[in-house]
Amino acid sequence: MKLAITAWEDRVSPLCDAARSLLIVSFENRQMVKEGFVSFEAGTPLLQASMLADLGVDVLICGAITESLSMLIERYTIQVIPFVSGRVDHILDAFSKGTLRQKDFRMPGCGSGRQRNFRRQLGRRHGRSGNIFNL
Repeated sequence: MKLAITAWEDRVSPLCDAARSLLIVSFENRQMVKEGFVSFEAGTPLLQASMLADLGVDVLICGAITESLSMLIERYTIQVIPFVSGRVDHILDAFSKGTLRQKDFRMPGCGSGRQRNFRRQLGRRHGRSGNIFNL
């Protein structure tokens, strides 16, 4: 399984659409086997989504993301886990342990309104209840 995290220095980039770097991590049996950074300055949302597919990404963890980019990415059958905030190493650890939870890594200000409804819609698209952080 291949995971991508939009990265800005050692943290999750706050806006996926403007992210310039991706941390790509491969997992086997929930163990990290390979990681590396790639440029994510693909230009248009369609090119960004296409790039993720070309890299073989299965899951994208990111901060805020526009619904249009999220939908484009999901058309490539890539799961999007949006509105995540924190240090990349903490996110990787939680993901590998299956403990990535909304309350622990939720972006500030993403607990109500449009973001909450967007997360519910994403959860329904992935066959889950509203909490897409339960992997």
